[in-house]
Amino acid sequence: MAKLFSEKFATNAVSRFFLIAPVQLKPGLIGRAFAIVPSSNRWQRRVKKKTDGDLPVPKKELEPDKEPAQSFNPAVEVKELAERGFTFLERIGKGSLAYVYQAKSNHAENFFAVKIFDRNLFENRRTFKRLEQEVQRAKEISHPNIAAVYEFGTAKTGYPYLVMDFLAGPSLAEIIANEGFLDVPRVVDITIQICDALQHAHEKGLLHRDLKPSNIYLLPATSGGDYVKLSDLGVAKALPNPGRETRYMTPDGEEFGNPSYMSPEQCLGERLTSSSDLYSLGCVMYESLSGKLPLTSSNPVRLAFKQVSEEPKNLHERFIDLDIPVALSDIVMTLLQKNIANRFASAKDLKDALIAYRDGKAIKKRDKDPVQKSLKIAKQIEEIKAKSPEVKSNKKAPNFIERFLNRFKKP
Repeated sequence: MAKLFSEKFATNAVSRFFLIAPVQLKPGLIGRAFAIVPSSNRWQRRVKKKTDGDLPVPKKELEPDKEPAQSFNPAVEVKELAERGFTFLERIGKGSLAYVYQAKSNHAENFFAVKIFDRNLFENRRTFKRLEQEVQRAKEISHPNIAAVYEFGTAKTGYPYLVMDFLAGPSLAEIIANEGFLDVPRVVDITIQICDALQHAHEKGLLHRDLKPSNIYLLPATSGGDYVKLSDLGVAKALPNPGRETRYMTPDGEEFGNPSYMSPEQCLGERLTSSSDLYSLGCVMYESLSGKLPLTSSNPVRLAFKQVSEEPKNLHERFIDLDIPVALSDIVMTLLQKNIANRFASAKDLKDALIAYRDGKAIKKRDKDPVQKSLKIAKQIEEIKAKSPEVKSNKKAPNFIERFLNRFKKP
């Protein structure tokens, strides 16, 4: 009887745990297995341990003199704003660098967005001073298509904060995510307004440096259509790890921003010009018209390398079924040129080309002379370096591949 029971037990066990048909095992082996398994203290300990682990752990009662830890409370951490009449309503954003709250002031009818930065990011006084200077420059810019910056300060608790316009409309990133892609006339209208904002900022000597769909907000216009607002203008330069809230890690553990909208010169760590913003705008236009980015990769380092070395496919030829006009496709592909001199010279030139396309007129041939003017400061810096008494190296200047890879070498 015991032998029959042992055979049945072993056969069922093998079938259950290994999902195969029952097999005939030798009686002696089954008997030994049956005799060893139940009597094994080790097996009993494993079962007991697993059973105990499945049981819910009873929660310890809080002692009367202890209270549960409170979550981040902006009215407490940035008490200065609360005392001046700001009421924090709800958290509307969270990134790797800051929290963003919607707020109402007793002294104004409009709503505000208050961005509270991580205080640990600004332990370096030099970094904090740079942010303060960039915000001060952004405050001086007033344009209907740029989200205004009103105040920057530091709370007594050490948290830097930024008060700016609250943008109630959806971002372009949300529109693309929901609709897939936008109609051609709508993209043209949105881009013209972005050109107005960028031209005004560039004339004031301020670059955006982080232009992407999530920084472009579309509010309903009184006359219909979209009313564009650019956010985070210029602030990206001063923030640690160029201020991008979407961050990736290289294989060596180095943080690297999302290069989907970065210009080749930005991926190489070179000096940026107004043309760098136009390249980013070209990426935004490409995605808005097709729902796809010009270049993609799951590896951010590989994607940055593509931005430097790989030409994106022509918009009209890649998406034949979308009927994207050739003239508009040519405008976008001009913005995505690797060589700065081959892009539009300014946001104004791009706007003129878009208006000409919209009105069915011939697009004026681009003048490359203004490009040289936009690089005037860079040339002056090079001349100063050439006149400096530093010893010149006989080493050959590294090509773009070496310069790109050098960004990820450990010091």
